[in-house]
Amino acid sequence: MRKLLLIFSTLMLSVNLFGQTIKFQGGTTYSNLDWPTHHNFSFYDKPFLGYSGLIGLDYCNRNVFNLSSNIGLVQKGG
Repeated sequence: MRKLLLIFSTLMLSVNLFGQTIKFQGGTTYSNLDWPTHHNFSFYDKPFLGYSGLIGLDYCNRNVFNLSSNIGLVQKGG
């Protein structure tokens, strides 16, 4: 319920701003960590394939600059 309220309030806020662009970004992430030890033992020997999802807002578009905000999730690991 809180997530729905947060999304709804963000969308309502974007209606009051001029020159806004709502953007959705998603895809896969590839992460490969390396942490070698003195005994040639590695904690992260396999790469990690995860996903990412972001929602963002571009606002205050001017000739020289604009403001942009993103919130989301990016998975990383080893």
